[in-house]
Amino acid sequence: YTTALPAAVAAALRISLRLIREDDWRRDQLNINVNYFRTAAGQLGLRLLPSATAIQGVVAGDNQTAMGWARQLQLDGIGVTAIRAPTVPKGGERLRITLSAGHTAADIDRLVQGLARLQTREPEVSHGQ
Repeated sequence: YTTALPAAVAAALRISLRLIREDDWRRDQLNINVNYFRTAAGQLGLRLLPSATAIQGVVAGDNQTAMGWARQLQLDGIGVTAIRAPTVPKGGERLRITLSAGHTAADIDRLVQGLARLQTREPEVSHGQ
């Protein structure tokens, strides 16, 4: 319990506010990355949810597919999250992709190539899991 912010938190907040005001390049780069991903993924015919933000949804269509895609991407060293029913409506299961200004075009290309490979695979057979 405290009545005031610790000095370290106040100092970090002050620096954060300065970065927000002065470092437009991060926002610009994030917007470039979002547009780059959406264009590349759209060319594959992936079902993207409408979003101009860092959070991008790729619809998989069912829990099994979403979990299989997330698992395979994880094995490829790409961290994405499967969002499944009942968190989202049945049939709207998806991958949650989080982009950042720190991602490079090569990072995004690797993700898109991984998604392209997943599109051409047969769904995995679930064994009661």
